[in-house]
Parts: sequence; C-alpha cells; structure tokens
Amino acid sequence: MAILPRWLLTACMGYIASVGLAGSAVLPFLTGLLASKFGIASLQPLVVSIMSTLIVIWAVIPRARLVPT
Repeated sequence: MAILPRWLLTACMGYIASVGLAGSAVLPFLTGLLASKFGIASLQPLVVSIMSTLIVIWAVIPRARLVPT
C-alpha cells in the first residue's frame, strides 16, 4: 500500500519543495532578527529548538514497508 496515490505525487513533491524553499529563506531571516534584537546568546536556544522540531518531524514520518515480490 502506498502512502499517497500516484496521481497526487507530483503535486505533493511541488508542495514539499516550495515549503522547503520558503523555510530556507525565512529561518535565516528570523535568526538574524533575533540576533540583532537579543544578541548572539539567543541563537543557541533557537538552534536547539529547530533541531528538536526536526527530530519530532522525522519521528512522525511513516516508514515505507517493503513488500516482497
């Protein structure tokens, strides 16, 4: 059983790529804003929170099961 139907894969890949590109533009901008307002010491909690969020996201991704053929 597939996670997504075949006809939906292209749209999902485009959506995932656009969210990734937006995140790669927004997160450095927010990091710079925080560093300029609160100082460089604010970066460590930000990096730890981003890493924790990524670990949680990777933990909830369903694993594909190999079906013997």
